[in-house]
Amino acid sequence: MFPAEYVELLLTNRGFLRVERTGAGLVAHYGSDLQMPLDPAAYEPGTKLRAMDEAGVDLSVLTVNMPGPELLDPELAVRGAQLCNDFLADLCRSHPVRFGGLAVLPLQDVEAALAEMRRALGDLEVTEGDLLEVPIDVADPDPEDTVTCVPLDGPPDAVVDDATLTWLWTPDHDEQDNRYDLELSCTDGVASVLL
Repeated sequence: MFPAEYVELLLTNRGFLRVERTGAGLVAHYGSDLQMPLDPAAYEPGTKLRAMDEAGVDLSVLTVNMPGPELLDPELAVRGAQLCNDFLADLCRSHPVRFGGLAVLPLQDVEAALAEMRRALGDLEVTEGDLLEVPIDVADPDPEDTVTCVPLDGPPDAVVDDATLTWLWTPDHDEQDNRYDLELSCTDGVASVLL
């Protein structure tokens, strides 16, 4: 999904990712070597719903992935993530039985990413029964080490999928008025970090 405001923000980016208009579409330039055409009309909610119906898909989990806000210039990244997450939250509220949302984060700034994750989890509504998935961006420099994460704070029934390093939670009816802060402890068995 590409909200119109996010497309306009992409056009102002001047770093590694540059996006330009070409007729009715867009071209994303990743550095000097890779180009990818983008057709914003192909990502319209109505187009997505028709494609889902034709394929017999009941529910689709949506996110903005290429190009995501983690590729934007630092001064644009937070606004890009907010535009995308607000759009996804509104879309999921409009079509609660058809769409779930996966928040995007400005990963080039850890504090800003954590703040946006908290905002996406706290300020943006999640529909009961919809799975909320939040990727955990931690890595160990030693590829032989396995990183595991444990929720320390947040909804009591939230879990972490260590295989994908994703925080998972499906709110139920009893949690409709609750707000949670999310805190995780991640370790490779030698060192730990709190998120």
